[in-house]
Amino acid sequence: MGEFCLHHVKFFNYVPSGIKSLAFNQADSLLAVGRDDNSLEIWKAGEEKQWHQEKVIPGSQKHKVNCLVWVKGRLFSAGLLGHMIEYDLQKLEPKKSVYFGNAFLCLAANYAETHIAAGCEDGYIRLYEVNDEGFTYDRAFQMQQGRVASLAWHPSDDVIVTGSLDNIRLWNVSTGHAKLRITMQRVQRNQEVVVWQVAILEDMTVVSGDSVGRTQFWNGTHGTLLKSYTSHRAAILSMCVSADKTSVFTAGIDPIIAEFRLVAKTSGSDSKHWVRSRTMRDHTHDVRALVMARDQLVSGGLDTQLAVNPAHLEVDMSKLKQSAHKHRQRIRGFPHRPLVSLAVKARLLLLQFPFRLEVWKLGNTQESSDEDGKVLPLSEHPVKLLEVKSKSTEQIVCSSISSCGLWLAYSDVEKLRFYHITRSPLAIERVPTIPHSVQPAHHLAFTPDSSKLIMATKSGGLQVLTVEGPDGVDCPQPLLQTIPTGDLQGPILNLTVSGDGLSMGVVDGAGRVVVFRNRDRKTKRVDLPQGKGRPCCLAFHRSGDQIAVAYSNRHIAEYDIVRQEYTPWSRQCHKKGLHHAWLDKANIIQQLTYDPTNSEHLLLHDGLSLTVIDKTKPLPSNAERLFHQRLGKRGHDRTVQSEKRSHGFAICSKFKTIMFIGMLEDPGNLVLVERPQQAILEQLPAAFPVKKFGT
Repeated sequence: MGEFCLHHVKFFNYVPSGIKSLAFNQADSLLAVGRDDNSLEIWKAGEEKQWHQEKVIPGSQKHKVNCLVWVKGRLFSAGLLGHMIEYDLQKLEPKKSVYFGNAFLCLAANYAETHIAAGCEDGYIRLYEVNDEGFTYDRAFQMQQGRVASLAWHPSDDVIVTGSLDNIRLWNVSTGHAKLRITMQRVQRNQEVVVWQVAILEDMTVVSGDSVGRTQFWNGTHGTLLKSYTSHRAAILSMCVSADKTSVFTAGIDPIIAEFRLVAKTSGSDSKHWVRSRTMRDHTHDVRALVMARDQLVSGGLDTQLAVNPAHLEVDMSKLKQSAHKHRQRIRGFPHRPLVSLAVKARLLLLQFPFRLEVWKLGNTQESSDEDGKVLPLSEHPVKLLEVKSKSTEQIVCSSISSCGLWLAYSDVEKLRFYHITRSPLAIERVPTIPHSVQPAHHLAFTPDSSKLIMATKSGGLQVLTVEGPDGVDCPQPLLQTIPTGDLQGPILNLTVSGDGLSMGVVDGAGRVVVFRNRDRKTKRVDLPQGKGRPCCLAFHRSGDQIAVAYSNRHIAEYDIVRQEYTPWSRQCHKKGLHHAWLDKANIIQQLTYDPTNSEHLLLHDGLSLTVIDKTKPLPSNAERLFHQRLGKRGHDRTVQSEKRSHGFAICSKFKTIMFIGMLEDPGNLVLVERPQQAILEQLPAAFPVKKFGT
């Protein structure tokens, strides 16, 4: 089961952008991630450990995203170019952008969620009122010398604390004047201390993190120093406070997250003080952002990954390491939707970068072998055929290449661009006759016969562009068809097309799975039952009459579209339940497909492992071991273990980070695109130097 001739692709040199800011919406359990390329990601925090990337708002060179804040379910950002932006989470684009002419360094919303305070480069704190129409400028506080590097609201909304050069100030919100000034002690006489992070607790305790690595606790009423810890060897760039206000987390240039906990001075005493607790080392480079998401600490930085840790661990030190490892989670910086498109018949790969596309021809071999895992010599090496650069300052949102390799399309937030490729001689030409009513798209997919391009538009609709006639003749004027989507809630989060090109499966913004079937020039809509998790990927059976859905909780369902009921295999999965080790995995299933030569085989990957499910075999029981430990050089042969396997799950964990899987037209030929995290780290700037062995 699961024997393939594997095309192992390692030439996709994609490097995710570093994380600059984080913001969490407690009401909707949504995490906003701002990256260095000014793109935004919206992650849904599911039950247990599941984190699902639902939406991506592409970045633009016209504005910078330095800080993020949620207000009543609405997302705002500001940056160094002086823009404050509210985002449309349905169309995935800026909804309102206002230029104020001042570089914004920090944002914070008050607890009543009526105002946003912004710290600016020119030394002003500016208040903005949030209303139904957007946001309006309210007023500015008294000017201070030096930039406002950080700020935070007191829970009463009457006081704002700010950090700047050599100073911490507490401001009266109603008057706009500073009522207390705390002067920071310099480590070196001629070196200014920048207070990059501040927080204020309900009892007026002020917490500061500065450029010399100190975490300090102050009495905000009298301005006296309570505790001071040199917790980091370089600047502290991020800070957050737990929901119960008993823990403070700091991180910065040295990739260490330090926790400080409020504990009683003596057993049974009511007097408490702040002590340094544990440290976490989940990152290799600068940690720029920390945020509390429910009872979890989420961190991100230059190494492009998100790290999730429990905010509170067991006090028993013998169980501390085991508990931390059990609940730790690292989420790699790749988008959950594929950045690779496969031309099945032409054996071409389309690789999507933020501002360019590359078309590669796959390699080939003339040899064969019955030995498992043998690497065959190539008779033809992979070759990059084309490179298409974006013509605007906007990032590429989505792209696709047709199965025949003759059509290529991509879209940014402004418009769709369509190209025709000729192979002999090799050339690419833009198609100028696209109808003006074609809208920018969030998802693109060609039908398997390459005659139509399916587009999920930013307005939440579906458009079909016909580019070839029934005999394969190019249409001089591509025909456009709009499919009525009814009450679908935008944006469309996922799109897939059946093998016959007559059915389209989509996931809308509410997490509903809907299939549109074109039969006899009529479009029929079929709504699938709502699952417990969020749908994360879809795949049609080769007949087009069944569709498989993978959910964020790692459950898999298969639905018969004609009979409008779950298939027997899916009912068996629901009745018996999947293996507990399978469901306990935190990695989201990112791609799902059927084996075209054997429709009883499902192929899927979660970024770290490739799984082949044989539906004709029984499901694994909880008594069986599903995931085998990695074998050393002297370990038993893997083929022996596969012969003893009685269930239908075959799992391969030898690949580092999987970005894409796809099947070629040749039977048994599987394409797998891998991008190890170590290869990404090698292209990042040097990390903070760490001394080893006392040197």
